[in-house]
Order: sequence, then C-alpha cells, then structure tokens
Amino acid sequence: MKNQFNVPTIIRVVDSLGHVYSFATKHDDSGFKMVDFSRDGKSILRCGDTLSIEIEVDPTFDPSSYEIEWLITNIGGPRMTGNKFVLFLEERYISVRFCAVCRIVSKANWHKLGTHDDQMDIAYRVLPPP
Repeated sequence: MKNQFNVPTIIRVVDSLGHVYSFATKHDDSGFKMVDFSRDGKSILRCGDTLSIEIEVDPTFDPSSYEIEWLITNIGGPRMTGNKFVLFLEERYISVRFCAVCRIVSKANWHKLGTHDDQMDIAYRVLPPP
C-alpha cells in the first residue's frame, strides 16, 4: 500500500514526558497509528501540567505540500496546526484516556484516508489535581 499511496506520513514523535517513538520500523500501511501511554504508570499527567508533542514527517516531502492538524478526541478544545502540539491541561482534560490526534493533510485533490493522508492518535491518562 505504501507504493500505491505516495503521501506524507508521520515517522517520529517526541513528547514532553521524554518518549521518543519511531514509526519507521513499526509502520502500519493503513494510515492510522496509535501510541498509548494511558496505561503506563510512569507517564501519568495531572491537571495543571503542560503537555507537548512534536512530530516529524517523512522529509522526502516538501513541507509546503501538506498541512498538519491537531485535535482532541471526545472533548473538543483548541484545534492546532504545525508540527508541535502544546496544551495546558485544564480540568476538562481529566480522563483515563485523554487522546490527542495528529492528521497530515496533503494539498493534493485526493487523500489516502478520504479527508487526510496519515493519522496518529496518542493517549495519556490525566489525573485530577492532588
């Protein structure tokens, strides 16, 4: 499928908790990627923390040929663009599975996934203030 759909894809993600995750060797050609830290006891966030996530897109694609969108599932919240997501975690983000979604949208007239070309969901647990 990689050869059938030549689209920009996320190849690496780094977050403010020190996680570095590469999709170069763990690639699912479906176009949907999931990274789940919500069950990792060492990766707990709390209301009042600031979460940052930065992605790297396959460098063989010109950055002007696509856009990067961020959103938060199930809760709503600010939509962001660019390769870096930064969010101050307010009470409304408290959840056993807070999930940020990054989508790559090429400027082509068609998209591998209908409305976008690649997607990564990254989940965390966000606890109430102590």
